[in-house]
Amino acid sequence: MSHCETVGNVHISEEVVSKIAAVSAAEIEGVFCLEKNVGKELMGKLKKKWFVPGVRIDFHVDGIVIDLYLVVKYGRPFRSVAAAVHKNVKEAVESMSGYTVDCVNVHVVGVEFSDAARA
Repeated sequence: MSHCETVGNVHISEEVVSKIAAVSAAEIEGVFCLEKNVGKELMGKLKKKWFVPGVRIDFHVDGIVIDLYLVVKYGRPFRSVAAAVHKNVKEAVESMSGYTVDCVNVHVVGVEFSDAARA
């Protein structure tokens, strides 16, 4: 008599992946915040729920596509901040979820000029 051990499946929700992406983006120096109001009209048309404001996750056969909508602190080089966000988010999502991240699109949608952003 043989025993067949079934390990089962592990499913990680879009909400969890969104939160990982948001936290790992916020860790980068120069990111002021994720934009909370961007894309409401677009997402309403697409009938897709945003689990974390400023983060959109799309699961595809080949991997995950992540779109991040950021406000960057004034005086920080946007391209450098975006590159660091891209790298950190990709590594965090892949290492924590085991999913392949096909693409991380970083959209700089604002710049923060306040004293809090300059600190």
